[in-house]
Amino acid sequence: LAASGGTAVIDCATAPTAPTVAVDAPNFAHVLEVRGVVLRNCATGVRVASVAGNARAKGDVVVRDVYADALNDAVVVSNARSALLHRVTARNARTAVHATACATVRVAACDVRDSTKSTTAFVYAKDTTRAHVYNTRLADLRTSGLTVSFDNRAAAVSSFNVSHSLVTRVRCGGNGCVSSRQANGDTAVANVYNTTFDGIDGQWGAAFKYHSRNAGTVSRCRFYNVRGQGGGAIWVHAKVHLEHTEFVNVTSSRNAADGKGGALVLGDRPTTMHNCTFINCRAVHAGGGAIHVESDGELKATDLYFRNCTTGASGGALELLATTDITNATIHACAAARHGGGVAVAAGSQRVSFTNVTVENCTAAVVGGGGGGSG
Repeated sequence: LAASGGTAVIDCATAPTAPTVAVDAPNFAHVLEVRGVVLRNCATGVRVASVAGNARAKGDVVVRDVYADALNDAVVVSNARSALLHRVTARNARTAVHATACATVRVAACDVRDSTKSTTAFVYAKDTTRAHVYNTRLADLRTSGLTVSFDNRAAAVSSFNVSHSLVTRVRCGGNGCVSSRQANGDTAVANVYNTTFDGIDGQWGAAFKYHSRNAGTVSRCRFYNVRGQGGGAIWVHAKVHLEHTEFVNVTSSRNAADGKGGALVLGDRPTTMHNCTFINCRAVHAGGGAIHVESDGELKATDLYFRNCTTGASGGALELLATTDITNATIHACAAARHGGGVAVAAGSQRVSFTNVTVENCTAAVVGGGGGGSG
């Protein structure tokens, strides 16, 4: 389906038969392309999905240069070999794309904005082998669920990527506006590259939550003005590498039991970090103004910078409950309401090693202006 000599407009509210699906192609086995179309007021814009009693769709789906306004679901695809959304604008939609059991899903150069409808996710890939969100803006969204969700319960191996994108002015009711999970946490690989998160309000790991037994990467990202319940920006229970990434004005606001890690909570697997910056990060009631390392985690880091990070408990910049090795770091003007204005090391931590680490102008109300034990 393509517009000829202009833009085709399909308005379900004014159509003679008031369809709920603007473009419906069940069981499509080859290539379906929808381009140059405006879709309005439909329950679903483009649907390529199996219908009860019929064979599954197995083809390739391309939705390009489409403007979807006031839809429940802009694009719904299931059991396709591949699905590509390119230059799609979804405004006031429950989901921009809902993809299930597809080999590959790509969302490129899209604009998802101005919606409070979602209860699951605006970009939702379920049981999909590979998914990539690229050069896409998600703005002015509110959801009781997530913004981008990679929920893999069936595929044996899966890879999920978000890159060169902007997520801004978003409020999420779920854990992690961008979230990846897999049954038993086995093989999901999640990577976030060169993406900005600005003005995010969420739960645990408000911007990104990742649980896996495999490795992931956060590289050249920016987390600005993020507020979460615990692990303000990122909560990972996986083997993760973070590099060339900055956290500015990131807050964890939950209670003393759950609100640890103003910017990061790291656990379950080893984490490596290089060249990361933390400015004005805060754990309001719990430990680790910038970073909390869980007792089952491990941190090896180089070239870190902390400034004006604070906690209502211990560890103005760092609270360490596990093996930690940090080389080349500056911790400046951080503060704790209890122990360790710069760093708090919990009793029982296996090994903590600092090389060429400067702690300056840090304060603690109880003990250890620079560093101290947290009990």
